[in-house]
Amino acid sequence: MKKNIFIYISSLIFAIILWMYINLNLVYTISVSIPLDIKLSKVQAIASDLPNSVDVSIKGKGWDLLGVMLSKNMKLNIDLTNYKKDTKLNIAQSVNELLSLSSNVLILSVNPDVVEINFDNITSKMIKVKNLLNVVPKDGYIIIGTPKVNPDSVKISGAISVIGKIKFLPT
Repeated sequence: MKKNIFIYISSLIFAIILWMYINLNLVYTISVSIPLDIKLSKVQAIASDLPNSVDVSIKGKGWDLLGVMLSKNMKLNIDLTNYKKDTKLNIAQSVNELLSLSSNVLILSVNPDVVEINFDNITSKMIKVKNLLNVVPKDGYIIIGTPKVNPDSVKISGAISVIGKIKFLPT
């Protein structure tokens, strides 16, 4: 009886390994969302909205795609420290080098493929924290005093064109 169980279990394990080997040698297409990691210098500020991630369609053998999917630290690192003027960055052109993908993997599409970056001077300013809280107590209860915000103001920094539009920080 114990001999039969051992044969069944080893046959099942062999069948699973054989099935994985055959299926991972086929060609597949997957879509992966890759977060953007943007590096700026201390004097740079970005005035335009940038996407948080880039969607990439990749085609390759199952073994290669399995490595891509299991990669935990997959980020698209973009170094903008050498840029001084507004620019359009072609991500689709450089995504293969930035992600250091295997040569067996083919990139089909990148969305967005071009990112427009607008730089502005960096500034800091103090803004008030405004209490927009509306408390309605249950019957039989009352509010004693007015709610106080602590701290009453905060220092923010960023692009002049963005910071200039901010009048207060709501709670």
